[in-house]
Amino acid sequence: GVTTAIKKAAQAQNWDAAISAFRDVKGTPSPLNFNAILHAADKCERHEDAFKLYAEMREAGHPMSASTFTPLLNIAARMRQLDRANMILSEMKKDGIDPNAHTYTVMIKAHSRVGDFNGAMQVWNEMKKAGVHPTGHTLLTLLKAPMIKGDVHCVEELISEAANRLRIEPAHWNCLLEACCRKHDSEA
Repeated sequence: GVTTAIKKAAQAQNWDAAISAFRDVKGTPSPLNFNAILHAADKCERHEDAFKLYAEMREAGHPMSASTFTPLLNIAARMRQLDRANMILSEMKKDGIDPNAHTYTVMIKAHSRVGDFNGAMQVWNEMKKAGVHPTGHTLLTLLKAPMIKGDVHCVEELISEAANRLRIEPAHWNCLLEACCRKHDSEA
């Protein structure tokens, strides 16, 4: 159906095919169609189109979900628009939608992209407090900031803490190795 066509076009990063499939819907597109086109707009880097489509979805009175907001959060994070990301997250919560692991991961990325490691840690702690289990990707996203700074101790602590919640993958250990290398380079 339409949602599948939009998703395939998004995977191929073909915005014209995605928006064409979306606009060819008879009547008002469904919430699933809207979520798929928002995802496509994110994948195809059609930032302003995503926010226009979101406004259109709101105007249609469709129910929202985390899948509605995550592409918008991802766009704001990629564009280093932390205020916009926080505004979107607030709107999501106001709509009664609880953030999930993917949402929290994107917010960690938004903070990290602007160099706000304390903010990223605050999101990590909020996630734990909410009882949402991090994914391997969540941890990897969080580890990047201390890794870049060569903060070996912080990377070690985060990996140790997360080991109780998830399987530590080679990519996580690579962050620790990279932090060691960066620390050594800065001390040389």
